[in-house]
Amino acid sequence: MFNKVSRLTLIFLGVWLVYFTNPASAKEAANLIPNPEFVGPQNAAGLPEGWQRETRKIPDVEPSRVYFCRVSGLPIKLLAIEGGPDRNGVVGCRVKNIRPHTDYRLEFAAYRPKFTNGVYLEVEIFGQRHLINQHFSFGHVQPIFLKINSGNTRGTTRFMVSNPHREVLAFGAPVLKLAKPARGLERTKKDSVRLPKFFPVGIYSADPDDLEEIQAA
Repeated sequence: MFNKVSRLTLIFLGVWLVYFTNPASAKEAANLIPNPEFVGPQNAAGLPEGWQRETRKIPDVEPSRVYFCRVSGLPIKLLAIEGGPDRNGVVGCRVKNIRPHTDYRLEFAAYRPKFTNGVYLEVEIFGQRHLINQHFSFGHVQPIFLKINSGNTRGTTRFMVSNPHREVLAFGAPVLKLAKPARGLERTKKDSVRLPKFFPVGIYSADPDDLEEIQAA
């Protein structure tokens, strides 16, 4: 049963990655995260173009670690973070073209080799910090989705992913796009006040004998 769930998760994640990380297949909104595939030469911090981290060393303090990793069956690279006492288990990038007071959808793949309660990644964007405590799976990748409002942020903001714990937590394929409006809000005013052609019997204490009076009303 567990292997079946893992296979289904990988299939779903593969479809999600192809659709959301490919600009040609998602024409309705562009991904605002730079270099979400982590490709290209590495900078002085050992990260791909567009990504940064603090690398200062503190004497006699065990440093945090950040490195690339892969999960079997998944074609993408992940960034693994092992936190440490130096609190440098943080990676981030600059995100541009942010509109104020606008809903955005943040998505990424999360991985952990084992589960420990209370050990989760944290993300920060628009000056807001979010604990990813919906990451309950382990041993395979789990897609994470968040809807976040930009508040007063306009133009450029920082997207940061951190792990303050010594255990390995990894992420990959980050996507930030404008959130689609709820379908209910797309209805016209005329549609919003249209009465149904049927009445669900059993709701609001209605009986079959009441239907004529309800329809007449």
